[in-house]
Order: sequence, then structure tokens, then C-alpha cells
Amino acid sequence: MIIKVRSWNTNPELINQVFSGRTITKVEGLELGETKIYIYFSEDEYIKMYHQQDCCENVDLDDICGNTELEGAIFYELVEKKSDVELEAKEEYEESWTWTFYTIKTSKGYLDLRWYGSSNGYYGEGVDLVICYEDGK
Repeated sequence: MIIKVRSWNTNPELINQVFSGRTITKVEGLELGETKIYIYFSEDEYIKMYHQQDCCENVDLDDICGNTELEGAIFYELVEKKSDVELEAKEEYEESWTWTFYTIKTSKGYLDLRWYGSSNGYYGEGVDLVICYEDGK
């Protein structure tokens, strides 16, 4: 199967336009320490949350809070939360770090995801959102 990407590095607003009101059929990677989460709406159409690796940075899922039973839920909204509070690095030797927060709102409730990225300061540490679909769809 060839996978083509409909939209690289999209934003929550576009994801909400495409998927709001649709049923989530499967979720993969929803575990602490994971580097990718896949939220499926069919076998060939899904959201991928991950970090596009450049070189010397690490980004992974640091905390999960809320209802993780997303299969069968109606997707309402993905919201990125911005914090005006400077959060500490997990390790004192890290030169640069980024905390990224997302909330997924569904018919089964809320799911908060906290991602943590660190690097030497030269590379990005954020989370990328991608809408994927199977070739030909």
C-alpha cells in the first residue's frame, strides 16, 4: 500500500474541518513514551501526530489524561493549548525544550496529551500534525 500525505504540518483548525462529526475507528500509539499517534477514521484516512525528526532532538508523549477509549467515539475537535507559564525542563542538562499540549474532544469526553521535546537548541521540538490517506482516495 502506498501512503500519500494530503497535508504536511497542518493545524488543528484544518483537522477539525476535515474530521469533525466523524467516527474514530482505531487509535495506535497512545502510550507514554511513544513518538507517534495515529487516529483512524477509516483504514485509509487518519491523523498522524508525531515529530518530523531532523537530527539531534527527541519528542515523545509525556502524559495522557482523560478517556483513552476513543474507538467508536464521534470526533468533535482537536485543540492545541498554549501555556504562558514557562515549564521546567525534565533534565537539568537540556539546553532547549518544548512542552506541547493537545486536547481531543469526542462524544466520549476529553483526552489531554502532553508532549515533551528537547534538543541542543538548534532543532525544533514541536509536534507535527498530518492528515494521511491511501493513494487514490
